[in-house]
Amino acid sequence: MAQELTFIAGGANYVCAPTKLERSKVYGSTDKVILDDNNNECKAVSMDESGTIIIPKGGIALGIVDENLRWVERSELQVVNSNGEKVEQIPSTFTTPVVLDKKVTVEHYLDHSITTIYQLTGDYSELIQFVGNDIYEFRFNYRNSYDTNPAFLITNGTELFMLVGYKNDFEFITLEETAVIDSETEETETDDFDIDFSMM
Repeated sequence: MAQELTFIAGGANYVCAPTKLERSKVYGSTDKVILDDNNNECKAVSMDESGTIIIPKGGIALGIVDENLRWVERSELQVVNSNGEKVEQIPSTFTTPVVLDKKVTVEHYLDHSITTIYQLTGDYSELIQFVGNDIYEFRFNYRNSYDTNPAFLITNGTELFMLVGYKNDFEFITLEETAVIDSETEETETDDFDIDFSMM
């Protein structure tokens, strides 16, 4: 069963199920197939004629090791703050209702890079009217974690969408001093640029 989000807006509760919009559904997709010399698909690690090792899709993964190069499971890891104190995880947004009380501007929304788009389904016709042409922001985390991401609720009038991303923090760099271009400087003529064609 798909997980559901509960939104509180205008004193009413709305339950919606998010469906992730994959780029492949919008733009289509391609898949790279690695073949050996006999045109058979490579299912295991192999080496081509140039000596390059070919690892098929899904053949590599990331792992964590300690200072003794011992494999560490993620369940063994603990997050601590700068004082060495254990940090508690933030509950998943699916387990706590989301209060829609923060309306933001288009400029604020455009200050974010969107990484994931969800289409919401459910009986939310009144929620669409509540959102209208506005943009509502809230904090979102898919599962219990130590951080959240900004999420935005918008509608096109008939459907509801949740966009998740992160804030773009740009540092603006300016010159401390302004360079002055002196356009009145006269060029001096010299005779040092005579060309001796016999040297060519």
